[in-house]
Amino acid sequence: TGGWTVSGVDTTGTRTIEGVTTAVTAVDATGDWTLRAATLDGSVDATGTDGDWTIRAATVTTASAAPAVTARGATGDWTVRAVAVTNDDGDAVGARATTGNWTLRNATIQGAATDAVDASDASGDWSVDDVDVSGVGESALDADGTTGDWTVTNLTAETTGFDAVYVGETEGD
Repeated sequence: TGGWTVSGVDTTGTRTIEGVTTAVTAVDATGDWTLRAATLDGSVDATGTDGDWTIRAATVTTASAAPAVTARGATGDWTVRAVAVTNDDGDAVGARATTGNWTLRNATIQGAATDAVDASDASGDWSVDDVDVSGVGESALDADGTTGDWTVTNLTAETTGFDAVYVGETEGD
C-alpha cells in the first residue's frame, strides 16, 4: 500500500539481481508505482494492482512464458514511455482485462514469441504512439474484446506472425 518509485536500477550487473524470472513483483499491490531508468533482466509482474503505473526510460528483457510486463486485471492508469521490451517466450506487454487508461509511447518491442501487446478484454482507453514492433510470433497489437476508445499513430510492425493489429470483436471508438 502506498506509492513506490524505483529509479536507476540495473539488474544485469554483478552488484544486483541477474538472471531471474521476475525482477519486480507487485502482485495485488495498491498505490502508485514509478519505474524509471531501469534495466531489468527479468519481468515486471503487476497483476491485479490498484494504482497508477509509470514505466519510463526502461529496458525489460526476459525469456519467460509470462509477459515481460504483466498487468492482467490491473485497475489503474498506465504510462509506458521510452522503453525497450524483449521476451523470447511470451507476450512483451500483457494487459488483458485491465480497466484503466493506457499510454504506450516511444517504445521498441522485439522478439515476443506471441503478441507484442495483448490488451484483449481491456476496458480503458488506449493511446499507442511511436511504437516499433519486430519479430513477434503473433500480433503487434491484440485488442480483441476491448471496450474503450483507441488511438494508434505511428505504429511500425515488421515480421508479425498474424495481423499487425488484431481487433476481433471490439466496442468503442
